[in-house]
Amino acid sequence: MHNVEYNVGQFLKVDEVIYEVLGKIQFRNYSDNCTWFEYRLLERFGPGERWLSIDDKYREYSISWTAGELSLDGYHQVDKGIREVVSVSGDVDVVVGDSASFCEYEDRTEENIISVEQWDDIKEFSRGYYLDKNEICFANTSDASNFSTNSYNPSASSRNGKKRINPFFVIGIAMLLVFAIGFIGNMVGGKSIAKFLKKSNQFTYVTSITGNDGEKADVYESSLSKEDTVMTIIESVDGNVLDVEEDKTPGSESIAILTEDEYCMVYISVSNEVLVQISNRKYAYTSDKEPYHSSAHTHSYYRRYYYSAAYLGDARRYRRHHSPYENYNGERLDTDMFDQYDSYSDSIKRNSVNSRTSSGGGLSSGK
Repeated sequence: MHNVEYNVGQFLKVDEVIYEVLGKIQFRNYSDNCTWFEYRLLERFGPGERWLSIDDKYREYSISWTAGELSLDGYHQVDKGIREVVSVSGDVDVVVGDSASFCEYEDRTEENIISVEQWDDIKEFSRGYYLDKNEICFANTSDASNFSTNSYNPSASSRNGKKRINPFFVIGIAMLLVFAIGFIGNMVGGKSIAKFLKKSNQFTYVTSITGNDGEKADVYESSLSKEDTVMTIIESVDGNVLDVEEDKTPGSESIAILTEDEYCMVYISVSNEVLVQISNRKYAYTSDKEPYHSSAHTHSYYRRYYYSAAYLGDARRYRRHHSPYENYNGERLDTDMFDQYDSYSDSIKRNSVNSRTSSGGGLSSGK
């Protein structure tokens, strides 16, 4: 086994390349409670940035780098789950308690890998390859003696997909944002599932459920099928949702939709109606009441999905409020990042952005 833990500031030789350790993250996998380390590395000769993953329990070692959206043709899934940050040090853009769902894939040679991670606000792709443990070691003093990061401004993405900004471009970015405000406002401003349901003639208000702290959830009956209801709601916010997930449990007829501020559940009621429950995330955080006229399957999924996908983030946002999920001990979900509705949401978002750009709004005039 590898049994070596590296620290920020040390120099490593990985696959014959010299790196300095800039940051260090320890992750825990919800499914088996095992932990592993990922190290943010800076290449000695050039601005190349890599991530070194060391999993001593399963004797898996790899090096990877972030990339744009990747095709999975020729790759097969080998692992999936939800990872939580349990410790950090150095220059990284995550904090203890952050979490992300992930899927990992190998090609036919079982040497090359692709990783897909879904954080709160972004889906991140990485590619890389496996290492043998003897390809990772401390660098010789002579190899690292002339290595300096004084002029380096990190710009590669961190493990949560957030970009670091080179200070030389701050002024330019600020000017760019001035022009972009109108575009961004049109894209996401005022887009609310609750407002859409209230105004649409395809949905009929049924009732409201009062939770704790004065929060409430509204329930609507849909005139559409369950599938069309979900797609219509996704379209109503131009695909700007964080996640869409269908419960694959036999006997369940539930689909969860999560946005930055809202939690929506589309389900078949015990009376065989297509119902939609919509609330802000504070309601979901402070109350775990069962959705109106829902089956036991739907209620279970309502709680499990929220706890798995949103609770950790909301615990920081609403930390002054009590949550019944503080004592929740139910099974966590292994999020399917390639759910058909999630893919549909991504396509709607891309089409919306392209439509707004080509219509002359936002930044298109400057291209």
